[in-house]
Amino acid sequence: MFQAVIYEHHMGVPNSYEALVHNLRHLRELNHLTQEQAAEKAGLDYKHYQGIEAGRRPELRLSTIDKLAAAYGKEAWQLLWLGPQDRVVMKRPPGRPPKTASKEQPDQSRSRSPVK
Repeated sequence: MFQAVIYEHHMGVPNSYEALVHNLRHLRELNHLTQEQAAEKAGLDYKHYQGIEAGRRPELRLSTIDKLAAAYGKEAWQLLWLGPQDRVVMKRPPGRPPKTASKEQPDQSRSRSPVK
């Protein structure tokens, strides 16, 4: 069984999964659908659809992408592509702490002596 493997973005360029999530939300909102209605239209379980749109299901079957595309009268590639007019706000992966601008230096006044 073939599964679409979606790779992480590189240098701020959205990957295919980020494009899919962006396009699904955009199409759902354009069509004034709830997530539950969109899931039903695509023939998917509501919780599964919700996980996809929330970015928690990066390994999708190609058949799932085809179902999502067909629900909106699109081809699968159209869900995975971002045009130059599209702008995706990158979200940090779940479970990772946000990056800080600068790392704090340890307090030198309470430094330990090296262990021997």
